[in-house]
Amino acid sequence: MVTVEGPRLATADDFPGIHDLVDRAFHKERGGMAARIPTCYDEQFPEHHAVICEEGAVVAHAAAVPETLVVGDGDLACRGIGGVSTEPDCRGKGYMSDLMEFWLDRADAALFELGGDRQRYGRFGWEDGGRELRYRITERSLSAAETAAETAAEGRAYTAGTDLETLRGVHEAEPLRVKRTRRTSERLFGKRGVETLVVDADDPSYLCVDRERREANVVEFGGTEAGVRALLQTVFAQFDIDSLTVRTPPTHRLNPLFHEVSSVWTTAPLRKVNVRDLGTVLAAFQPQMTARLSRHDVEPETVSLAIEGEEGVELQYEGALSISQTDDPDITLGRRKLTTVLFGEPSQGATVRRRSPLLEAACPLTYFVWPSERV
Repeated sequence: MVTVEGPRLATADDFPGIHDLVDRAFHKERGGMAARIPTCYDEQFPEHHAVICEEGAVVAHAAAVPETLVVGDGDLACRGIGGVSTEPDCRGKGYMSDLMEFWLDRADAALFELGGDRQRYGRFGWEDGGRELRYRITERSLSAAETAAETAAEGRAYTAGTDLETLRGVHEAEPLRVKRTRRTSERLFGKRGVETLVVDADDPSYLCVDRERREANVVEFGGTEAGVRALLQTVFAQFDIDSLTVRTPPTHRLNPLFHEVSSVWTTAPLRKVNVRDLGTVLAAFQPQMTARLSRHDVEPETVSLAIEGEEGVELQYEGALSISQTDDPDITLGRRKLTTVLFGEPSQGATVRRRSPLLEAACPLTYFVWPSERV
């Protein structure tokens, strides 16, 4: 009889086994996951990890890293799920399901987000939520769009001691992001596989590039149009790459620049989200929703929503948006369907949104987790 322990929170003693498991499951290099996703594999916080052990050895793992999503003028407590992995010989025993249920039962966050297969995680309540734009830039497409701005200062390599606070300030001006500590910023800007370039100016700019493949990716950027344009030119001048893909929020102020210099662009789902506390989620997005309702000149309206089997939330708009609980919701949907109404593509959930001018104007809600921040 095999002795099974867990799911349970990890301890510091479990970390060697966690690192070994996730490195073999994902990056195939020793220490790879800790170096590439430092926000997740931080040994100062073993309580962010859950494990299942057989005969004392870690055979299954899932992390749930606390995050604070900044969504314009609102903040939302969230957890990012990452590193979901099981030893090949232990698959089929339900360990992944046990770990997902373990974290969802400990729902100290209003929202859980993750990347991964939509069908695999859908049965636990996750659904596609949010959007990102992806701009593919080549040296040719960038050259075709060159303007007088090409004379801007050339980018240089990031220097941790000199540039950290400056880049932190630039990033903190982004209206959609995950809040960071200074230590988190330091680890992200210096993590394995990413090169950060900086343009010095009165308004500094930066670009974080993962170029381990010839199809390189910008995992984070910030600053001015002129500065970012100069950094794009620096990347193609200094790096041997075929293309550069930039992922941005759908509302980012620099999207016109990326559209101008790209060879092709697409829109794609951002992450999968699992709404655990509908009232808290809507309260965090209240300023964003109010701004949209004001722009669309929506008439006064009251509408209420609920996830099946849970308490309803009433939205009342009369020039300002108020949110309260209700026992008699107008619209009750399954967890995934309601996620689609709140966060899905404009075409998804549209039938339900059209039932309410308030919902149609205020949704889909917009958030963003930069590629550098994803666990």
